[in-house]
Amino acid sequence: MTHSIEDQRNNLIKVILKNNLADLRNYIKESNLRLEDLNDDSYDILISVIETKNDISLDIIQFIIDELPYKSLNYFIKNSNKQKGNHYSYGHYKTPLFSAIAYHKFKIATLLIKNKADINHTITDFKSLTGVAKNKINVVNNLYSTNNLSHKNLKYILDHGFKIQRIASAIIKDLITYKNSVKNDLLEIIFRYRIYDNDFILNFLHSYKYQKALSNRKLHYLITKEKNKIVVNDIMYSTTVQNAYYNNWDALSLFFVYDGSEPLKIFERIYQYKIFEKAIEKNDYYFIRTLLNYKPWKQNKNFDIEKLVIKAIRKNNVDITKLLLEFFFLIKNSSEHENYNFENILLEAGKKRSTDIILLLMDFIVKYKIRGLNQTLNFKEMIISIDLYNYIINEMKEDEQIIKNVKQCFKALSSPFSFNTDQYNKIENILFIACFYANENSLNLLKRKLNSLNGFDIIPDSMFSFENLLINNESYPPTLNKDKEEILVIIIESLINNMTKTTDSINNTIIKKWVVPYIAFLLNIAIKLESLRLVHYIIENEVLKPLIDLNAYYKNIENPMIIAYHQNNEVIFKYLLDHHASITIKNEKNTPLWEEALKTKNYKILREILKYSLPLDKNRLFHENSLSPLIEAIYHNDLYTVKSLVQESGYRLDVYSNTNIRINSKYLFTPLILSYLLQNKEIFKFLLNFVNINELDFYGYGILHYAILKEDFETIHYLIDHNVDVNYKENSAKYGHSAIDISIHLANKEIIDTLLISQKILFNIPNKDGELPISNIIKNPDFSLEEKKTIIKDIIKIGSYINFIDVNTPLKEAIQSHSIPLVELLLQHNANVNFIFNNGYSPLVYAIESKSLSMVQYLVEKGSDVNYVLQHKYSNNDNEIKETVILKAIESGDLSIFDYLLRQHAILRFDQKDENDRMIESVDKSGKTKIFEYLTQHYLDQFSNGGIIKSIIFHNQINLLKMVIDHGFNINTQDKNGDTPLGYAVKFSNEYLVDFLIHCGADINHINNKGESIYDISYKYSYRLHGQSIYKKIQKVICIK
Repeated sequence: MTHSIEDQRNNLIKVILKNNLADLRNYIKESNLRLEDLNDDSYDILISVIETKNDISLDIIQFIIDELPYKSLNYFIKNSNKQKGNHYSYGHYKTPLFSAIAYHKFKIATLLIKNKADINHTITDFKSLTGVAKNKINVVNNLYSTNNLSHKNLKYILDHGFKIQRIASAIIKDLITYKNSVKNDLLEIIFRYRIYDNDFILNFLHSYKYQKALSNRKLHYLITKEKNKIVVNDIMYSTTVQNAYYNNWDALSLFFVYDGSEPLKIFERIYQYKIFEKAIEKNDYYFIRTLLNYKPWKQNKNFDIEKLVIKAIRKNNVDITKLLLEFFFLIKNSSEHENYNFENILLEAGKKRSTDIILLLMDFIVKYKIRGLNQTLNFKEMIISIDLYNYIINEMKEDEQIIKNVKQCFKALSSPFSFNTDQYNKIENILFIACFYANENSLNLLKRKLNSLNGFDIIPDSMFSFENLLINNESYPPTLNKDKEEILVIIIESLINNMTKTTDSINNTIIKKWVVPYIAFLLNIAIKLESLRLVHYIIENEVLKPLIDLNAYYKNIENPMIIAYHQNNEVIFKYLLDHHASITIKNEKNTPLWEEALKTKNYKILREILKYSLPLDKNRLFHENSLSPLIEAIYHNDLYTVKSLVQESGYRLDVYSNTNIRINSKYLFTPLILSYLLQNKEIFKFLLNFVNINELDFYGYGILHYAILKEDFETIHYLIDHNVDVNYKENSAKYGHSAIDISIHLANKEIIDTLLISQKILFNIPNKDGELPISNIIKNPDFSLEEKKTIIKDIIKIGSYINFIDVNTPLKEAIQSHSIPLVELLLQHNANVNFIFNNGYSPLVYAIESKSLSMVQYLVEKGSDVNYVLQHKYSNNDNEIKETVILKAIESGDLSIFDYLLRQHAILRFDQKDENDRMIESVDKSGKTKIFEYLTQHYLDQFSNGGIIKSIIFHNQINLLKMVIDHGFNINTQDKNGDTPLGYAVKFSNEYLVDFLIHCGADINHINNKGESIYDISYKYSYRLHGQSIYKKIQKVICIK
C-alpha cells in the first residue's frame, strides 16, 4: 500500500516523538524511507521536529542532521503558515536555527551551531523576479516579525556570537510598538549589550590600573562615543511619543539615558516631543526629576513653567507639583522669577479643589514669595487666596491641625506687610472682583467705583486687558461664567454717563485716542460673548452711535463682521449688515468674507450676504486669469454685447474659446450665475435659453444652490420644472454641494418640501462629509421638534433607509441631540436599538458618551444590550481588548449612568486584566474619579484578588491607590500567587510607588507562594533601568550587604 507524502511525514513524526533513537532507526530501515524525499520548498523534517511541542533528544536531532544530505544548516524554507496580511517578509522564511531559538529550544540551537549553523546568517528576500533585494533577514528580524522575540532568546542570541551592530535602528523603532509586553526588556538588553560593553569597561579598568588620568572633556567624549554605537534618532522619539500614553512610555526614559546626542539636541527633543508634559501625564516622578537635573535648563527659556505646574495640578499630583515649584523657583536661577505672578496657578488649584494641592501652594507662596523674597501678594493673588482659604476652612473643619496650619499660613499671606491694601481701590482690581465673584455685592462695588470716576479715567490701558476675564477664562472658576453680560452693561453705562457729563470738555484728540477704540473694543467683546442684546445696546445708543464704525478694525486686527463670522453667529452678522456694515470686509488673508463663506460652505452667512447686491471686484471675479469678453459684458450689464457674443458662438457657449468656462472653470462664476448674482435679470433670462443649468462654478455651486441661498422660490420652481439636477455634484476641483443640504442648513421647510415633491433626490447617498439628510435635519437646532418629525416622516415615506451603514446614521444623531422623541420616531420606523456602527459602537454607547441618563434609560427599556462588547480594537497593536458598555460608562465619568447600568445587570468584573487596565486608563484619561470612588465604597472586597490594584500600579495612578487605601484597603493584601501591591510595584519597576507603599507600611519582608521575597523580586528585575535603584533601596531597607 502506497502512502501519501503527507502520511509518511506524519507517521515519521509520531515515531520521532517517542524519543527513542533505536526505534527511529528501525522504522526508517523497515519502511525503506529516504528522509530527503519528504522535504520540499515549504516543508523540512528537521525544522518540523524542532517545532514540535515535545523535547526531542539531541541524539535524534544529530541523527536527522547526519541522515539528511544537508550541504549546510543555513538553508531556509518558505513558511506556509505565514500570517495573512503580514506586511513584513521576515516571518516568511524558516531555518533550523531560527526555529530552535524561536521555540526556546536552546540546547538544540547550541547543537546546530556546533554543526556550523551560523547565528549571523541572513536571508535575502526579493521583491520580484528581477532580483531587486527587498529585505536582509537576520534571526532578530525573523523572531520579531513572528512575535517570538523574548528576553530569553534575545540574550541567547547575543551570548552566542550575534553581531549586535546588525540590529538596525529600524528594528529598535519596531520594538517600540511591539505588541509583546516584554518590549522594554528587549530594548534594554539591546542597549546594554551594545553600550558600556565589556571592552568599554576593560578600557576604563586599564586606565585605572595604570593611573592614566582622564579629563572631564575626555571622559565626556568616551561616554558619548560609546552611546553612539546605537544612534538614538528623532524617529525613535516620535514613534515612542505617538505610542506613549499606555503602550510604551518607559522607552522614553531608556532613550534619554542612552542618547549620545549633544545635550542641547537632547533638550530640543524634550521640548519638541513634549516629553515633560507627557511625563506629568504619566505621574513619572523620577523621570521628571531626571529631566530637571539636566544641565541645559540653565540656558533654556522655551518651557512654559506655569503650564507645566498647572498640568501637574490637574493631575492632582502633589509630589510632582512640589518638585516643579521647588526646582523652578528655588533651584533654577530663582532671580528669573522674582516678580512671578501665581494668579493662574492659584486659579487652577481653585478649579481642582484639591485640599492637598491648595495647602501646598499656600505654604510654598508664604515660604518663597513672602519670607524668601520679602514680596507682597498682588491683588488677584490675594482675592484667589481668600477663596481657597474659605474652601479649606469649610472642607476640613473637622481636622483641627489642618485648620490651625491654614490659619497660620493665611495670616502670613494677608498681613499688611504681605498685602498692599492700596490696591483695593484700583479700577482693574475691582473689575477682577466683579468677574471673579459675579455676585450682587461685587457688581454694586463696580458700579460705585465707575460712577465715582471723573472724565475718562475709566479707560486706562489696563482696562483693555479685562477681555481675558470675560472671554479667555479657561483657568477661572465657574463663578466667572455668570453675569458676563451684566458686567459689560455696567461698564457701557458708565462710559455713556461719563460722556454725557463731560460732553463739552471732550476734544477730538481724546475721542480718537481713547473713546472710539474703547467703544470698538467693547462691541467686539459683546460679539464674542454672542450677546445680541449687548450689541444692540451699544449700536443703538444715541450717545455712542456717532462714534461707532462697523467697518473699522480694532488694533488693525479685529472687525465686528469678522468676529461674528468666525463665531458663526448669523443673527449678529445679519444685525450688523442691517446696520450698514459692509459686505466687502476682508479677513486676515485679504479674502472677502463672501468668498470665504462660499469656500467654507457657510450657508447661513451666505444667505444674509446674498440679500444684498454683491459688490464684485473685477480682478477677484476673473481670479487673476485673462479677461473673458462674455464675463466682462455680463459684469457691465451689457445685454447687447452678451447677445452678440452668444450669436457669434452659434448659441453654443461650451465651444466658444473665450467662454469655455464650464465645470472646471478658471473663473469664479459661470456666465449664468454671474448674471444672477449681479441681478442682471434680462441677461439672466436670455442665458437660460442656451446654458447648461447644472454647470458648477469655481467653488462647486450651481444656479439652483444660489437660488436656494437667496430663497428665490420663483427661480427654484423654474429650475425644477426644467429638470435641474437636485443631487450632490462636484466640479473638477472636488468642490460640490447638495441642494437638500443647503435647504436643511437654512432650515427652510418650504424649500425642503419643494425639493421633496420633485421626487428626484437620492436620500440614501451621503454628502462629502458622510452625512445623510435625516442626520442633518436632526442636528439643526433651527427646526422645531415638530418640524423635524414632519420632515423625517416625509423623507422616510419616500424611502430613506434608517439604518444606512455609516457613522453618521440618523439614530446616532438623534441620540447625540438628546431627543428621545426623534429616537422613538426612528425606532417606530424599524431603526435597530442594537445597531452596530462602523466604529463598533452601539446606540447605547453613544447615549453614554452623550451623558444623557434619560436617553440611556430609554434605550435600555427598548432592549439595548447593557453587556454589549464593542467590536473594535482599543489599541493600535494586534491584541483585542474587550471594551464593554460599562467600561464606556466609567470613561464618561457620569456616576448616575454607571449606577443605573449596574442596576440593570451590566457586568463589571475585577478578575480580567484587560478590563481592569481599560478601567484605570478610562479614569486617568477622563480625570474623573467619582465612579472609582463609588467602586471603592461598594466593591472594595473584590479588590483583594489583586487585579485592579495591579492595574493601578502598572498605570502609576498614585491618587487612585491613595483613594483605595483611604477606604480601608490593606496594602499587604495577597493575591492567589501570594503577591502584594509592593511586589507588583517592584515587578513593574515603579520606584515612585515602591517609595509610597514602603512609606505607608507595606511589608518589606513578605514572601510569596513561590518562595520569593520582596528582596528576591527586586534582584530578579534589577537588570532593568529603574530596577537597579529599587533593588538598592530594598537592600538598604532590609540591611543586606
